[in-house]
Amino acid sequence: MKIRNKLLLNFALLLFLMLLGFLFSIGATYHEHEAKATLSNAYELTLKTEGVRHQMVENHLALSNFLITGTPAELDSLREGNNRISDLLRESQAKTTDPNLRAGLNRIEAMERDWYSTVADHFIQEHREVENGKAKAMDVLDQYTETGPSDQLRRSDEVINEVQSEDQALIQKTRDD
Repeated sequence: MKIRNKLLLNFALLLFLMLLGFLFSIGATYHEHEAKATLSNAYELTLKTEGVRHQMVENHLALSNFLITGTPAELDSLREGNNRISDLLRESQAKTTDPNLRAGLNRIEAMERDWYSTVADHFIQEHREVENGKAKAMDVLDQYTETGPSDQLRRSDEVINEVQSEDQALIQKTRDD
């Protein structure tokens, strides 16, 4: 084999090795970006579900305050809080493709929608009786207390904990990869 052919062969081999190194580097960078995006979305999901948990407590407090005082500001706070929960859950849905996380987020949304449409709306209407002088605010508040608002919060809290556990498992799996 001539020297010229040996040089060309070695040069081609060197180019081939450089190409392999380049492709490996591109693949590793892509994998790193995917992992970083997954972790970022998982952390944001955790923050948003904590925001949902906080807003649920605020909504229950706003309803209690409204039943006691009847101030429109508390009612507005309740309605704004309900909208905020919907927004946070929608944003959380956008942050995950995991079907288990989506199912948990859907359960939270259904529980909150059910609470707002059955319990909160019912007692807002009951408070109209207080405004008309047909009932006392404390009686309506006692009726609300009998519905077990802390039990409802605890059930919602358990679902949020399940979603966050799934999210943490996803974070750990991504870290391990």
